[in-house]
Amino acid sequence: MKKNLFKGITFILLICSAQIQAQEYLGVKIGGFFEQLYGGETDEEAIDICGTQDDYLFGGWTDVTVEEATSKDATYWYTNRFGKQNYVKYLGSHETDEVTTGIVSVTPEYFAICVHESGNWEQDEVKTGDRLWVYYIDVATGTVQWSDFLSYEEGGAAPTDIQYDGSGNLYVLLNRLTSTGAIQTEVLNYDLLGNKLWTSQPYLNSTLGHWSSELVVNSTGLTTFPYDLSAKNPGAITYNFSGVIINGTSFTADGESRIYGIYEDTVNGDIYGAGYVIGENSDTNAYVLKTNSSLVQQSSENYGVNGTEKFRDIVITGDGFIAAGVRNNKGEGGYDCYIEHLDIQLLSFYNETFGGKTNERLGSLMINDLGTHAWFAGYNIEYKIANSGNAYIGGVSTQLNSSMVSCESPRVLLVDKLVSNNNINSYLNLGLVSSIISTCTTHNLST
Repeated sequence: MKKNLFKGITFILLICSAQIQAQEYLGVKIGGFFEQLYGGETDEEAIDICGTQDDYLFGGWTDVTVEEATSKDATYWYTNRFGKQNYVKYLGSHETDEVTTGIVSVTPEYFAICVHESGNWEQDEVKTGDRLWVYYIDVATGTVQWSDFLSYEEGGAAPTDIQYDGSGNLYVLLNRLTSTGAIQTEVLNYDLLGNKLWTSQPYLNSTLGHWSSELVVNSTGLTTFPYDLSAKNPGAITYNFSGVIINGTSFTADGESRIYGIYEDTVNGDIYGAGYVIGENSDTNAYVLKTNSSLVQQSSENYGVNGTEKFRDIVITGDGFIAAGVRNNKGEGGYDCYIEHLDIQLLSFYNETFGGKTNERLGSLMINDLGTHAWFAGYNIEYKIANSGNAYIGGVSTQLNSSMVSCESPRVLLVDKLVSNNNINSYLNLGLVSSIISTCTTHNLST
């Protein structure tokens, strides 16, 4: 039995953006207007996020303990645009780890997720016996409409992304561990009834193989940027809509480099990959690589000054880009969610961090239809009351000017487990008031 997996909206601080001053070592969060945590007494993490009309879907995992054994359940949350939770759902056997690694909106009525099942799940890893699951789900109720899985007698399968082409086709990106110990990239194609239409040509051209994290669907095919595990550099491949590789290349940088998130500019076909590069002094800098539609490298830029920055995703805005990931928080022992605001030439004009003195992670980004706000999904343990972390959702304005602090969008901070999921006035636990005051004081919040 799951116990206390979700305690509801337990305590909310609604604060105008202009009234917040972040901790000095983080700087002022000029672009941030929204932060909210979801979860309970166990650990939860949000890994991927997508929008459906004015609402948001995000997926990840929840730790569940059964008979003193802990495993991860694949989890997906559905909230409105102000962060109010409509529901949270779990998929899991309690015998293995199941983790939602990708989520995509198909129509206003349906969405799909891909799930990595593993005996001991680790991000960006695939082990013998790992399986891939695909679920097609009703938005309003969270009910699974159909599911399918893929497994191998030798080796394993690890899905990392799922995309929809708008024309009845779902594409699942996976990394397959072969019987020889190498990892190859493949794509699965499903129709909306759950029929598997094809498995792509495998991509494997190095000794150890590749790891691919994200897939983009464009007018000519399906593009991903595999990381070469042997050469320690990224490449790019494009599949046609029959699963055949029609283009491929490798990139070089001034040091070991890797790409996680990908974005295509649909106007001119340029593709942007966000990740990291390790420089001469072993500093790890956030990194963006730009190619044209033919996968020819056009430019690249490094970002960061603190010693360790890694991008996990990138989105285009009305006047540039937002790239995001994690950075070390100045020697305090953990990581912060890291947001970099870029102009159209990929030059940084502002960066900010979210989190505190512990560990926060950022897994993915999405942008609203107007390109004015980006939303990120991740993991946060800074505001914990119980001994656990929570799924973490944040919002960032792309319009960094004086009008953005006009309280048009409230900043929301949910501190978990301070009150029950019922009437706040009747159920406030007065024994935790000191924790509330302490949290507000240490984070310099004024109401």
